[in-house]
Amino acid sequence: MAEQETLERKDQEEGEEPSRALALVGDRDVAVRPKRRKSREIDENPPIRRTGPDELRRHDISDEELEMLSIETKDGLSEAFWGLTGASLAALPAALEAIWDAYIADQKAPLSFLHLVEITIVVGAAAGAFIVRRVSHGRGERVARLVKDIRARTATRA
Repeated sequence: MAEQETLERKDQEEGEEPSRALALVGDRDVAVRPKRRKSREIDENPPIRRTGPDELRRHDISDEELEMLSIETKDGLSEAFWGLTGASLAALPAALEAIWDAYIADQKAPLSFLHLVEITIVVGAAAGAFIVRRVSHGRGERVARLVKDIRARTATRA
C-alpha cells in the first residue's frame, strides 16, 4: 500500500488524476501505473529568451604576447599552397606541349587520354592553389583585425 500512496503522490505533484490500478502479484497487491501518452503541443511561436554570462572577464595581454598571436600559425595551408603550386608547375610543360601539338603545330596530333590528364592536373592544381591562397589570406586578415581590436581596448581595472 505504501507503493500506491507514493504513486498517488507523484501523480498529484504532476497535476494528474491519481492512478488506482492494483495488480495481484503472487500474494501481494502491487500498484500499477497506467501507461501515459506523451504528447506535446508544438508552439508555432515559442518565446525567445536571451541569456548571457553574469560578467565578462578581460585578460591583460602584453605586446609581445599579442605579436606572437599575430604570427601565422602552422595550419598546413602554406604547405598545401606550395604543394599545389609545385604540382601545377611540374605538369605545365607536358600540358603545354600537348596543347601545342594538338592546336598550334603544323602537323597536328590528336590529344590522347594522357594529355588530357596532364592538362587536368595543371588546371586542378592551379585552382586548388588559388582557393587555398584565398582561404589563408582571409585567416590572416581576421588575425590582423583581432590584434587591432585588442589594441584598441581601453584597460579597465576592477
